[in-house]
Amino acid sequence: MRTLSRRSVVSRRSVVAGTLAAPLILSSREAFALDKIRFGKSVPNSFAFSTAEVGTDAKIWQQENLELAVSAFRGDAQMQQALAAGALDVAVGSGPGLGFRAKGVPAIFFSS
Repeated sequence: MRTLSRRSVVSRRSVVAGTLAAPLILSSREAFALDKIRFGKSVPNSFAFSTAEVGTDAKIWQQENLELAVSAFRGDAQMQQALAAGALDVAVGSGPGLGFRAKGVPAIFFSS
């Protein structure tokens, strides 16, 4: 009967465990955590900003591996404070909110 050293047994165990675990790790995409995006709206009940909730209800964000945390504020000023404090990643607001850039708010604004 052949005797195995402790070193060869450990290496064989590692090879077997790695071979069995590799397909599970590589094939299960849902095992990874979703990327969280903190999204802010300047007003809670605006049809123009409702796409965030529609995407959440339709699970569109999950299909893209995103978790959207939506926060609604009582106007652009509070939303800008949340952006400046780092509590939000992305926010949507109204046209007059663009004036905050002129007052020194370090944000990037765009309009469509």
